Amino acid sequence: MTDLVTPAASPELTALVERYLDAWNEPDRDRRDAVIAATWTEQGEYADPLLEAAGRLAIGEMIAGFQETYPDHLFSLVGEVEEHHGRLRFRWQLADAEGDPQLAGTDFGVVSEGGLLVSITGFFDSPPA
Repeated sequence: MTDLVTPAASPELTALVERYLDAWNEPDRDRRDAVIAATWTEQGEYADPLLEAAGRLAIGEMIAGFQETYPDHLFSLVGEVEEHHGRLRFRWQLADAEGDPQLAGTDFGVVSEGGLLVSITGFFDSPPA
């Protein structure tokens, strides 16, 4: 059997994932709401083992609550975004204010025909070494 590899995402879809992470990192509510509007469909859905939200407004409120609980923590993309048939897979890391990794995960997303996120399902990976 030949090596099977999931293709890397296009630059546009990689930029979409980067905007998604930018929303989690943006402390200013108005700027965060603008990033969310440029990233998610109106009825977008998010779920991970601890959080869930449906709709842009609820996603913004969920992120604001996360930032209140974990101030000065930042998400970053780890490796390449993979894509096929409008589905995404990517890994991320969350670091504290000192830059020390606190959590890592893998997210799976569905993208609309218009290039916005329809849904993200997040999974937590082993804690970073």
